[in-house]
Amino acid sequence: MSTHASTSTRPFAAHTAYPLLFPVGMFLGEVHSPDGPVHHDVRLGNTTVSLTENEVFAWGVAHGLPRPSPTDVPWTRAVLLEALPNHEYSFGLDRTLDVLIGKGLLAEIDPQSEAAVDFARRHNIFPTLMGLGNSAEHPESWGIGLPGAPIVEVTGPLFLMWHQAHLDDNLWAACSRFGDSDLADGSEDGRGTEPRAILAALLDGLRPLLTVNAVRIDITHGAT
Repeated sequence: MSTHASTSTRPFAAHTAYPLLFPVGMFLGEVHSPDGPVHHDVRLGNTTVSLTENEVFAWGVAHGLPRPSPTDVPWTRAVLLEALPNHEYSFGLDRTLDVLIGKGLLAEIDPQSEAAVDFARRHNIFPTLMGLGNSAEHPESWGIGLPGAPIVEVTGPLFLMWHQAHLDDNLWAACSRFGDSDLADGSEDGRGTEPRAILAALLDGLRPLLTVNAVRIDITHGAT
């Protein structure tokens, strides 16, 4: 595996204590119709939500910004607004984020809160790129990207959750199962194996994958 990829050191590290932004859904693209304005569609579960230019911009930047913006900076509402002071869609961006929360396409979650557990019971994460394994030189780093083109490297625990969580009914169930796995024992980074600790650490470390679209968050079947 090549090492020409951004490396995340945040997964399963110290937890934040403030709400982070988590975009929900799968982007379907710009849609043109002969009898209506251009809009942008995002799939949310088994439904499709149409967004305006301002809304799709806000939903997109809620994933994070590409480098040189550091991916280890907690992606909060305040950080997002400060990073885009002069963009053409910055005016009203704060309110647009609230609109997306109301549509279920964005969540503002403290990883250690009870709301995080409720969020995990109604959502899951899904891999959107390929796993590229690790290397003899860096066995602790696991690549995600495209063949011959790693995009991001993560720790083993995060890599496991990235490619296996969607096999469970929801993210909370995945965290519970992960806590019982052999990989959770004797962790060198000192994280806990209780599901709440695993969930908080996962949400804390998910940003680098969201920023490069290596993972998506979506509601689970039957969630409202």
